[in-house]
Amino acid sequence: ACGRVVIVLDNSGLELLSDLALAHALLANAKASHVELHAKDAPVFVSDVTAPDLEATLDWLAARPEPSAQRLGTALRGYMVSGKLSLVASHPFYCSPQPFWDLPEDLRTRFATARLVILKGDANYRRLLGDCCWPFDTPAKTVLSADWPTPTL
Repeated sequence: ACGRVVIVLDNSGLELLSDLALAHALLANAKASHVELHAKDAPVFVSDVTAPDLEATLDWLAARPEPSAQRLGTALRGYMVSGKLSLVASHPFYCSPQPFWDLPEDLRTRFATARLVILKGDANYRRLLGDCCWPFDTPAKTVLSADWPTPTL
């Protein structure tokens, strides 16, 4: 197994569906040991993913007439039951304006123990860069600081 992957979700709808397809591919094909989904407890923007959005999307997949959608929904629910896929309770940091270099210690530890963190969305990207204008040739290591806990996409 390639380890635990964290996906910090962004938008509901088609984007969440794509994120769930990615989670499935990571578990089924890349042999991730676990995929952890991080959502917000309340939307900052109208489309931000919350826990009820995930449940509604899984229910929508199960109710689709297309067998492939039903199979994806069944597989995702199975991963949740087995503990290979989980929705982590939202952290207040995700709704805050703090840059990622001020990551709280509990999230820093979660990220540091993951094989990969996938940060989705413009707001997270801006917070990752401190919403600063960096020269195009600035190395990521400089922007993220030497203490960034894990590989990030």
